[in-house]
Amino acid sequence: MLTLVQYRSGVCNTANCRRKRECTKRHKKHSTTSCKSAPIPQAQLPTPVKVRPASTVAQEQDEKSETYTSLAPDERGQTMALLFFLQTLAVSTVAAQGRFVDLTHALDTNTVYWPGSPSFKFNILSRQQQDSFWYESNNFSTAEHGGTHIDSPSHFSKNQWRLHEIPLNNLIGPGVVIDISARAEKDPDTQVEIADLFQWEEKHGKIPEGAIVLMNSGWDKYWPNKTAVFGSSTPNNSSTFHFPGFSPRTARWIIANRKYINAIGVDTPSIDFGQSRDFQTHVTVFGANIVGLENVANLSRVPVTGATVFAIPVKIRDGSGGPLRIFAMINDVNRAGINHPEILCMMVTFISILLI
Repeated sequence: MLTLVQYRSGVCNTANCRRKRECTKRHKKHSTTSCKSAPIPQAQLPTPVKVRPASTVAQEQDEKSETYTSLAPDERGQTMALLFFLQTLAVSTVAAQGRFVDLTHALDTNTVYWPGSPSFKFNILSRQQQDSFWYESNNFSTAEHGGTHIDSPSHFSKNQWRLHEIPLNNLIGPGVVIDISARAEKDPDTQVEIADLFQWEEKHGKIPEGAIVLMNSGWDKYWPNKTAVFGSSTPNNSSTFHFPGFSPRTARWIIANRKYINAIGVDTPSIDFGQSRDFQTHVTVFGANIVGLENVANLSRVPVTGATVFAIPVKIRDGSGGPLRIFAMINDVNRAGINHPEILCMMVTFISILLI
């Protein structure tokens, strides 16, 4: 904001004065005796503001002018405050555009585990009022591969990452949701095929680097009905299981052509489909240090593109897997076509700087 500042001392009465108009304080040709000022009415006087010329050149040019402009110190502070406000507003706006979807089934005594794994146990140690405060404490125990959980590459591949070795960068990435729910409704043995990935890329472009590719078969609607989740009336016999997964052909294509992804995930008990006997999808992707996510929930609430997925496990040293808290941040700015929300913040900051 710029302030117009004008200094006037009155009307010059000197006979040979070439300036028959107001005499400014900077009018050097007159002495105080020869320049008898007639006071200007109070209503015409501006509020005096001390002005600091921007440069010596500007000051010399201004000698021939009765008025000049500059940024007052108080207003400089106001402008900086405006800049900070606009930056904060930009960040807040981007954050407000995002909403979160929890993709995790809660761990409890109904949690579904692969046959042979011990069930979830939860023991209350304390849940009572103390002298001046309430106090709760519990013990729990769980197998690695049950409920919503992560498979470390070491689960099916020797010398690959164990749980504590997986970089955080590999647990966060753009969500790519492959929806096969219509097929799975009719055929529980259906699998994610290469054609499904081609179809997704035709609509949304190439699978992005660091992506977390998730199969949505609609299977989470069966949770925690163990018989329905495993697709078998004998849920303790894995040879009878029927549920969708990623086909080994698709896994090999991913390694050959999209090896840069971070993880694949499913809303079923295994990234291999239920009738698999050799778990070749596990073997293939884990051999490339690509992480597996199983029993993921609520994928029908996540758009096929435009979300960021966070898959954060408990950090268990030397673990082959473990409980997972996975969620998606759905950014409506991204869905509107702005792929990098930080660009919006930079634009607002740049415009703010121009106002100074």
